[in-house]
Amino acid sequence: MFSRRRIVLNDFSKKQACDIMTKNFKKEKDRRSNEQY
Repeated sequence: MFSRRRIVLNDFSKKQACDIMTKNFKKEKDRRSNEQY
C-alpha cells in the first residue's frame, strides 16, 4: 500500500511539473509573438 501511494504521489508531481512546463512554454510563446508585432 505504501509503495502504491508513493507511485500516485510521483504521478501527481510529474503532472504538476508538466503543467508548470506547459505554462512556461505558453508564456514564452506569448512573449515571442508579442515581440514580433
